Amino acid sequence: MAGELIDLTELSDQQLLDLAASRPRVYKALTDSDPRVQLHERIYNANGTLKVNGKDLRFRDVIEEMGVAIAPDSNIARSRRHAASVINDDVVAIKRMRQELQDEKQTARYQGFRETLRARAQQLGYAPKDEDVDKIEAFMRDNEYGQKSADVAVEKFYETQETAVPNFESENTFTFGDEDSVYKKALLDSPLWSDTSSLTMAHAERVWTEMYGADRNGRRRNPMAR
Repeated sequence: MAGELIDLTELSDQQLLDLAASRPRVYKALTDSDPRVQLHERIYNANGTLKVNGKDLRFRDVIEEMGVAIAPDSNIARSRRHAASVINDDVVAIKRMRQELQDEKQTARYQGFRETLRARAQQLGYAPKDEDVDKIEAFMRDNEYGQKSADVAVEKFYETQETAVPNFESENTFTFGDEDSVYKKALLDSPLWSDTSSLTMAHAERVWTEMYGADRNGRRRNPMAR
């Protein structure tokens, strides 16, 4: 009858459990009094972290990972697998896009660096082609120039490319004429290791005379004479 007191001693264990489950506040009080539940709640609500596989995880996340590991068919585990399958294509696309952006950024930075080398070469009065910029890059690597030293590296590169030019003019400059072809041919036709000193001396006397004139007797000067 309604309002009658229930004699709990007459109820079975299952009836007591059913009765407690029908009263949420009673059921919570019973479960909260369990030491295992109290330990779980303390860990779950703590602010500490624990390093797992190189990552710092909060205690509650560690508990979740443990639950997924020992119960792969739990609701949390199934939810994770479902979410992963749903967003997998998006994750792959995002990773690809991120890589493409990084590649484009690196390419733009590299091209900007090459343009810096080209601009510096133009400032020095040169008109570098792409292959010239390649050579400047190789020169920088070989000589351990960094990007901050690019201006100096370009200058040094072109200094190594310049051909030595005489910085004086002789009063007795001359050029070899067609008559020297006889001397050259005689040298080329001479057997290997043969003595060509007489040919060389005759040629030197002629050149010397052309440069400084004949001696007092009208003879060719001997270039070896003092």
